[in-house]
Amino acid sequence: MKALKFFFLFTFAVALVSCSSDDDNPGYEFNQDNLMGTYDLTSLHSKRVKTVNVEGFDIETTTTKEGSTFDCIYDFGSDNKVTLNGTYLISETKKQNGNTSDTTYIVNLSDEKVDYAVNADEKELTLDGETYKVSNFSESGFKLKLSRSGTDEDGNDTEFTKEMLFKN
Repeated sequence: MKALKFFFLFTFAVALVSCSSDDDNPGYEFNQDNLMGTYDLTSLHSKRVKTVNVEGFDIETTTTKEGSTFDCIYDFGSDNKVTLNGTYLISETKKQNGNTSDTTYIVNLSDEKVDYAVNADEKELTLDGETYKVSNFSESGFKLKLSRSGTDEDGNDTEFTKEMLFKN
């Protein structure tokens, strides 16, 4: 009886260890061949935090952008060009020292072409010179995330994040 319990426990442990999040979509790897095609942009969020020192005082400005009402298509071609078509609405909020300003505008893209490059090993996609981490890549879409921080050309500290979601 002890041997039987041990066998079931061992089998359960092996099954648990062999499971992996990489098995979520076996056989559908992130690479250029699988990326090529048309995707709808369905979500866009960005946030920039900039700190400027003015006469010994740090002034922090936070700018967030939220996309909505998407009717925008990204068409990834075999020529390492992506063609952007469509429109979406951006709601931009700037906060500084307790003050807030809001702006809304429409982004209109008409057959705009930008370069793209796939780094399948690192799961990265470079769009128009910006390198994004790719996650949740599947036949139905993917997510891009960009994060960078540092000092701008004027010596100000900046942090920037951007996320985009695409559906096929």
